[in-house]
Amino acid sequence: LGVSADGTDWTTIHSTTTGSGGVETLTVSGTGRYIRMHGTERATAWGYSLHEFQVYSTTDGGTAPGDDDVLLSYGKAGSASTSQHDGTCWECSPDKAFDRDPASRWATSPEGGWTDQGWIAVDLGARAEIHRVVLQWDPAHARAYRIEVSDNGTDWTTIHSTTTGTGFKETLDVSGAGRHERLYATQRSGAYGYSLWEFQVWGTGGAPNPAPPLPADPMYDRLVFSDEFN
Repeated sequence: LGVSADGTDWTTIHSTTTGSGGVETLTVSGTGRYIRMHGTERATAWGYSLHEFQVYSTTDGGTAPGDDDVLLSYGKAGSASTSQHDGTCWECSPDKAFDRDPASRWATSPEGGWTDQGWIAVDLGARAEIHRVVLQWDPAHARAYRIEVSDNGTDWTTIHSTTTGTGFKETLDVSGAGRHERLYATQRSGAYGYSLWEFQVWGTGGAPNPAPPLPADPMYDRLVFSDEFN
């Protein structure tokens, strides 16, 4: 069984080589618009035939993806290929991309020279359905990168990729499931490395820490303009 967001790129959510026929009820986990059964070995000399192919959701279709999304990555330690610690960017460790602080950032280390290969990852604490990723870049951003998910932090599945990253703030609608999320960059935008002010992961599940509310918009009660007409 496979799921897909576009009907072209498929992610396997269940496989077997000992299908029994009859009624098979399978507990699976995955997210996508499309689902397919891909048969690879027949039980008889004939082909395949199904009386029913039923797909159930835990929400019974009553909640669209995104309605119950929360910030899953806030307060996580994170990990990265390298981190910068010098007079230019002091303590720019991966946790700074998950602290919702607009004044702190993660950056790759210049030690040995900046390279095109670099990554930052976060352990969400438990498996999660991931629907949106927000990247707030420093000017040192990635032209080409992948967003990946994993259940074990070792085997990764790509849920988004681009070779035309724009930098600044990128809000990505994605669809994937896993405990770990990673941004894997492969091409820099300039001579420096990579740097992120924020790497936000939104969805359901996981083990989120309650995020503090954003500050309110400033209120001005002083007179800024006046004119009297007689």
